[in-house]
Parts: sequence; C-alpha cells; structure tokens
Amino acid sequence: MARFKNKVLKNIKLRLVAFDSFSTRSMATFVETKKAKIFIDPGIAIAPNRYGLPPTKQELLKLEQGRKQIMNLSRRADIVTISHYHFDHHPFYDDLQFNKAVYEGKIVYAKNPEKNINYSQKKRAAVFESIASKLAKKLEWCDGESFEHVRFSQPVWHGVEKSRLGFVVMTIINEKNDTLIHTSDVQGPVAKKTRDLIIKEDPSIIILGGPPTYFLGWRFSYKDLNKALNNVISIMQRTRVKTIIIDHHLVRDKHYKERFSKAFAFAEHLGVNLITAAEFNGEEPLLLEARRDELSRKN
Repeated sequence: MARFKNKVLKNIKLRLVAFDSFSTRSMATFVETKKAKIFIDPGIAIAPNRYGLPPTKQELLKLEQGRKQIMNLSRRADIVTISHYHFDHHPFYDDLQFNKAVYEGKIVYAKNPEKNINYSQKKRAAVFESIASKLAKKLEWCDGESFEHVRFSQPVWHGVEKSRLGFVVMTIINEKNDTLIHTSDVQGPVAKKTRDLIIKEDPSIIILGGPPTYFLGWRFSYKDLNKALNNVISIMQRTRVKTIIIDHHLVRDKHYKERFSKAFAFAEHLGVNLITAAEFNGEEPLLLEARRDELSRKN
C-alpha cells in the first residue's frame, strides 16, 4: 500500500495511489495540505488487449486492489479533480459504487466539456456531468481557473500538438514554498507550450505523464520522442525541480529505460531524481502490462 511521502515536500503530503508502474493504467494521486485533501484523477483501468492478449490474473487483481484503495481514500477527500475524460482518470460510468465513493459530498473540479475538447471526450463528459452533478457538493469547470486550494492550467494537448485525443488540464497545488504539478496525459511533454507552462510554474516536484514509446514508429514518432526528451531536459535545467515522477504511458514499454536513457543520464548529471511512481514509493516497477506476453506464456 502506498504511504504518504514527506522527503521531497515540506508542506505537502503526497500519496501515489495507482500508477502504471504499479501495473494499472492510472495517475491517481492523493495530496494533503494543512487546509485540504485533494484527490487528482481518481480513475483506474487496465488494457483490455495487449499483444493480442487479455489481461492476466495478476493484472485483474491489481485493478481490484487499486480500485478499493482509490475508493477508501476518496472518502477522505474534500476536493476531487478530473483532468480529462478517459477512464483511467475517472471512474467508469457503470460502476455506481466507485462513482459514489469518489464524488459524493465533494467539491469536484473538472475539464470544461464545451471548450477545447474532442468529440469522444465531449460525449463522455456529458455522462460524467449527469452522474457527478447529482453526487457532488459542487461541480465546477476548471480550465485555467484558480480556486482556494488548487489551480489549473489552460488546456494543453493530450500529447502532440493537434492530437486527435484532444486536451487535458494540469493541476497545480501551491503551499508556502512548495509547488506540485500533476500533468496527466501530456505524453512527454511533447508540446512546447506545455513545456513552457511547466517551466513558468517553477515546480518543486512534477508528476509527469511520460511519452507512449510502446507506440514508437507507429502512433508515436522518433521525432516526437526526441521532443519529449529535450523538453524534459529543458524543464530540469530551467526550474528548481529536484524530483520528477515520470510514469503512465512511458512504463507500458518494457524498454522504457533504454528509450529515455538520455533524460535519465541528464537527470543524474543535474542531481534530479527522475523516477517512476513505484521507485518514489521505494519499490521496483511492476510492469505487468508491458510483460503480458511473457507472463501469459508462463501461465
């Protein structure tokens, strides 16, 4: 079970709840300040098909364990934030128990469903609104907005510029001298605007959705990989950040350390901890999806 970590931030308690390096598709993060408890992107999923294979029993077990942990922690939250409408970032609509645990009695800040959104997410957002608005204490659209305990970026691309996957919002929490940025599915970041917004915030710690290198040469180009590498290096050079938790799409690739070796080497040179969520928790990454082909053969 993930524990609160206080080694990096003096004024913010951070718990990484479910992430791809724990073997589920998620960036579920629980943040506690002196004034509020904030749950960022409390969703979880697993790939229905990888290498032409269904999930292993181990993956299904991790999914249920993560779902229960998210529900238990959600009951403690004051605020829930939803960066975009993909099911690894908020509850599946038919899971009523999960939706109730996440939204009931909470202030919910979510991506605007009318602006800077693609058709697929707009349809999903309408269903989300019909569910969350009945359960939440308050539901507000958050794109580019500042609230009492949390701020949000203007919408940024879900990966590359002009991505057909649309936009996400990044979550920013300031507490005294600490600044945490949760970047959701920026996939690198690849886009220059996203990089520049992160640099402008000068964060203490970044929770970064890495690039989808498991699509390399197919849905994700070598050119975009180089952009992501150079952008991460630029962020390390131009901010005070000392810890970057890089996870999500990146660790769906069993060769992620090799693919991103330039950034890992540069981080070591600069004295920056560029690590997965599992490593932040003092554990080895458990990449069940990336290894589904070999694990399925063993079973």
